Parts: sequence; structure tokens; C-alpha cells
Amino acid sequence: MKKIKIAISPCPNDTFVFYALINKKVTVDGLDFDFSFLDIEQLNMGALNHEFDICKVSYALIPQLTSNYNLLSAGGALGKKCGPLLITHHHSPFEIDSNHNVLLPGKHTTAAFLFNHFYPNNKKVSNHVFSSIGNSLVQKQFDAGVIIHESRFTYSEKGLFLIADLGEKWESKYHLPIPLGGIIIDKKMDIEVQKQINNAIKQSVDYAWENKQEVLDFCKSYAQEMSESVMLDHIHLYVNEFTHSLKAEGKAAIEKLFLAHENENSCNFMTSIVFIE
Repeated sequence: MKKIKIAISPCPNDTFVFYALINKKVTVDGLDFDFSFLDIEQLNMGALNHEFDICKVSYALIPQLTSNYNLLSAGGALGKKCGPLLITHHHSPFEIDSNHNVLLPGKHTTAAFLFNHFYPNNKKVSNHVFSSIGNSLVQKQFDAGVIIHESRFTYSEKGLFLIADLGEKWESKYHLPIPLGGIIIDKKMDIEVQKQINNAIKQSVDYAWENKQEVLDFCKSYAQEMSESVMLDHIHLYVNEFTHSLKAEGKAAIEKLFLAHENENSCNFMTSIVFIE
């Protein structure tokens, strides 16, 4: 059996999507998947260092990874009304300006890209683990922060206020869904094996929906500090039609993100990504 190093986040959408592969309900002949569970920025850094065969990463980082990785069509987080939120402890109405200190969930994240895209004059930014941003704002250590994952469901309970939905700003400007995180695969692998793995992830998604309670019980073990209602909201928001397959609309959204990233940075990002179906 060939061991395949695969890294995903412990967030409910990833554990839901990959449950059947983690627990060998779905298999690929000749392959043994060795899973690691890491924060999104740790995943991004691992991919930059080429530490994994398969890895969940921020879509905004993928242009810098195409020399080593292809992009799987299945397993990613991309959709509508699911983007990062810019929030604050200041009472509304509050308008952010270049003097305000802003927390981001990692410099390589799509959330950071979106903030820089829509607030290019705000340079006073710091990067923290996404799960700590809400509490840092409650303690008024920063003026604002960009939150992702389950934090979007709980920030108001902490007395925090919405400044802007960055996903809505993206959808309004480009009329496309927002690409958040995708699954990359080492391009040195045989192309047919890459396709088999992509198909196995699709089967894993199907298994999860067909055996929902079994999979949810497993997801809870990685989300012990999260209520079941928040966990379900999280899964239903991020595991959607694009998780099974990007399709033409998903690919168009990713290509738009790459183009926007390239234009803003005046860099020759590699955008010749290979999509594995």
C-alpha cells in the first residue's frame, strides 16, 4: 500500500466531506490515506513547503502552488453567501479607515486577499489563528477583524458588530460565487490516480449525506466547543453543490480570483492551473 499524506482542517465541513475516506468507508486501491488536521494557515504553509501529497488550501494561494500541485474539482469550499465577515467591537454605524488595526486569519488566506482587495488602503493588519479573532475583538485589542468558518454564526453573541460581508461584496462586484478553500494534489502522481482520488472524494461526499447522523457524530469529536446547531449550519453552508464538483461556474469564480490577485500584485502568478475531474 502506498501511503498518501493528506492534510485538511478539523472544521466540520472538512471532517464531513472526508469522513468516509478517513474511516475507510470509501477506498482507493493501493492507497493508504494518512490524515493530518491543521489550521488553514498551517495548511497553506505546509503546501508552500510541499509537505503533503494532498492538502486543503486557500484558493487565493493556489497561483503560487501550481508548479507542484493540481487542483481537484471535488472537496472544496466555494459558494454563495458564505464569505468572510469584517466585524468590530465598535457600535454601528462604524466606518473602517486606514488608521484602524485589523486582524486577519493568516496572510495567505482568501479572507486576507478579500480584505486587501476591498480595503487596499488599510495596511495596519496582524495575523492570528482564526478562532482567536473574536475574543481579541471582545477584549478591544484591535479595531476590527475578518472572521471565517463557524465564527460567522457566533460573533453577535459576543457583542460584536458586522461592518461588511466580504463574500457579498465579491458576489456583487463579479456576479460569481466566492472561492474559499480547495483541495490540491501533487502533480507528480499518475494522472489516473489523481482522477481516482477526486472520484473517491465525490463518493465520500455522497456517503456523508446518505449517512448524515453517523458522520455528524464523528464531526462532533473535532468540534467539541461548537454547538450542534452551529455545526449543522457550518456544514450546510460550506458543503454544497460545488463541493461535489466545481462545474463551469466554480471554475470561472476561481479564475476570476486568480486574475484579481495577479492584477493587484503586479506579479506573474502562475494561473495555468490544471483541474482534475
